[in-house]
Amino acid sequence: MKLNQTGLDGQQVLIRVITPVTLFALVALTNTSDYLVTAQAAEDSLAIYWTRRDLMEFVIRIPQMAQNAMCIMAEQLQEIQVRFREVTTQRVEPRLAHTLMRLAAQSGKRVDKGILINLPLTRQDLAEMSGTTLYTVSVCSSTGKSKDM
Repeated sequence: MKLNQTGLDGQQVLIRVITPVTLFALVALTNTSDYLVTAQAAEDSLAIYWTRRDLMEFVIRIPQMAQNAMCIMAEQLQEIQVRFREVTTQRVEPRLAHTLMRLAAQSGKRVDKGILINLPLTRQDLAEMSGTTLYTVSVCSSTGKSKDM
């Protein structure tokens, strides 16, 4: 699943890639009325969900669920904070490299030649995740250097 957010100008940003057996939309445990992210299946998928009411009943019966959800949300918040810092302080190549390293850590599988990131991602997806343009990602990936840094 790709979690996207669209800005007021219509530009889309890929916030996160969800791999199998990954929890998402934990914001349903809060009083927030809107979920500002759209989930889009990148390939055939099955998502299991509970209503906010059902989730809250589970949390009341099993308080450990709330603690686990807070830990997951804290990890995701920290990742977003790191990404924000990268976009505001780093040049394109390190941002793109950090994006690939995060993807490898989250869903990579070790193979003979390194780590395989077997996700249906496009160069546009990588651009959105690293805060740059499709052109820049294309130039970086084909030459190893960026022209618009």
